[in-house]
Amino acid sequence: MRSPISEPTPPSELAVIGENKTDPTELLLLGVDGRHYAYHLPDGHTRHVDPDDRWNVDPPSDQRLFT
Repeated sequence: MRSPISEPTPPSELAVIGENKTDPTELLLLGVDGRHYAYHLPDGHTRHVDPDDRWNVDPPSDQRLFT
């Protein structure tokens, strides 16, 4: 299975913590590596991002990440 994250060593655990305010098909993920990623649902493309005011952020309450 191909990893949706186009990084040499992508994190193996991620949590959905928000969505793009103008495009709800783009989710904001938090990796176990502490970095944030944007995941575009229609095409499966993921890229590293720095969250700013374009994102609705709702951090997980228990900080558990999804694998």
